[in-house]
Amino acid sequence: CDVCPIGSWSSGGYFPCHACAYSFGYTYDDLTTLGEGSESILSCIPEDMICEVRGTRSHNGVLIPPTGSRVLKDTTIIGVCPEGRNQAFGVSDKFTCNSEEYPMCYDMCDMRNYTRVNLEEKNIKADFERRWYFHNEGITINCVEQHRYKSGAKRGSSSTVEYCDHGEISIGTCQRRIDDIIVIATVVVILASLIMAVIFLACRRATASQSLKRRTK
Repeated sequence: CDVCPIGSWSSGGYFPCHACAYSFGYTYDDLTTLGEGSESILSCIPEDMICEVRGTRSHNGVLIPPTGSRVLKDTTIIGVCPEGRNQAFGVSDKFTCNSEEYPMCYDMCDMRNYTRVNLEEKNIKADFERRWYFHNEGITINCVEQHRYKSGAKRGSSSTVEYCDHGEISIGTCQRRIDDIIVIATVVVILASLIMAVIFLACRRATASQSLKRRTK
């Protein structure tokens, strides 16, 4: 026997396929079925109750039910991203077929690559979880004692929150605060030396002027 196409049904055997549009003795232009091979007139439902699963594997991962499936609008779809990718932080992998947008799969940030040695070289505390982080997930980075960031948006801070962005995250490098003290001390010494030099020259000039007055007398 032939499998009835979408929009029709048959009770099987040698019975022909009946179009949903002509069911119950009336004409219904908006009646159809979810798929092929419907075996009951009860399979005929309004077209506006049906949703076709959208999305692509490259953007949304493997969808269950798969892309192209005809399901009811409120059917839950599950997006399974490939290894190393996932939905953004706080975004569920479950959504309804009629959602305006399906969740995207993003590259995750692998913070497991940072060993204690790596962090010590950067003068950063190893007090954060070294694991996979989701896109848009934040991570708090703390400098070790007497260190802080010297450049960029983090300048002057000993702690910062960085966010995973398409698989990339920058934790930077902290530098010793003592460097600033040395710079300040150097500037103070230079200024003091200049002031002393000015005072010395002023005193010499005053002394020379007094000597000249005595000679003229």
